[in-house]
Amino acid sequence: MKILKLLSLLLLSTAFFACDSSNDDDGDWSKAREFGGVTRVGAVCFKIGDNVYVGLGYDGDRTYGDKEMRDFWKFRNNSWVKVDSFPGLGRFGAVAFVVDGKAYVGTGYRPQRTITVTIPGGAADGKDSTYQTTQNKRFFSDFYVFDGATETWSKDSLSGEFAFPGQGREHAVAFAVGGCGFVGTGAVDENTITSDFYKFDPNTGWSETDFPGDSRRGATAFVIGDQAIVCGGAGTASSGYKLDVLKYNATTDSWSSCHPIMNRSDHSFDDSYNKIPRAYAVSFTSSLDSPSGTPRGYIACGAGTHNRTCWEYDIEKDRWYEVTSLPSAMGSPRVSAVAFDLDGYGYVTTGGSSIETAMFQDSWRFIPGMDEDDDNDYSIVDIY
Repeated sequence: MKILKLLSLLLLSTAFFACDSSNDDDGDWSKAREFGGVTRVGAVCFKIGDNVYVGLGYDGDRTYGDKEMRDFWKFRNNSWVKVDSFPGLGRFGAVAFVVDGKAYVGTGYRPQRTITVTIPGGAADGKDSTYQTTQNKRFFSDFYVFDGATETWSKDSLSGEFAFPGQGREHAVAFAVGGCGFVGTGAVDENTITSDFYKFDPNTGWSETDFPGDSRRGATAFVIGDQAIVCGGAGTASSGYKLDVLKYNATTDSWSSCHPIMNRSDHSFDDSYNKIPRAYAVSFTSSLDSPSGTPRGYIACGAGTHNRTCWEYDIEKDRWYEVTSLPSAMGSPRVSAVAFDLDGYGYVTTGGSSIETAMFQDSWRFIPGMDEDDDNDYSIVDIY
């Protein structure tokens, strides 16, 4: 009898150990194919069909040429291939959205800088003369169109009635739903952060939409069906990270507020919501871990106190659930990276340790609903 009791205790302790180590199904991170271009922060990303495109951004490590990038890369069949470069000026903190197989890429900024100008033969003795001048921070409002069928850019930005009606801005947020694109919020100058939001119909152009949220920059957005969620971001230094969560419904063409990402004393489900607020985060969607088949939204990375955590959003319940955190092998939780979903997996690539420093080019893949692999060696996994 004593032997049986001892055996039972051993089996029970083994079960508890297993539960503690790898019994959850909160998802797993693995290393993915490294981004094909150079390191950068503040890039843009869009997907047309099964092709993912990443470009623009800021590479502070460049010695020659502009630090603001114009190149674009396509990810398909687990590899990166260079495509046509952006036709406008290089920039970062821009946005992108896709409507009817075409990507619209615009806004963004170039920071203040001191440059050296050389004038051939400009000196009194006929030799070249040089001088330094300061270029102020520049905010862009232009948009260019990328045709997914031909993988080429339009030569000129949208103009006339199709020109973006808002001020130039950086770190705005964008999404596409219901056959229209949306762009809003962001910083329009050094001291002004806005909440204005615009809707783009490819047939009629731009119109303003009544976004009910706070002013912010560095927000993130994801689309589930005919609805879009906008959350996160930061206001001024005194206002901190934004707690409101806004939902746009394309069917009713209306905005509404969801449960804020904060701990309210009259609820228990939101006791850990204080880990969610952040700015310059990434987001993607997946239906792999959804019993109903409705995709879930995910946010990760960014600037914030708990920026190693990753969160899943159930739009049907308006609830957030903490899933597997970023692996320590990733190093610094990146700020102003890009993310996309492909075949149900979430991908994160590029980014920096801040919005203008320590850039990365490694990529990471998140598998929703998979047991966390304690023995994951983070080697590159081919999934095709």
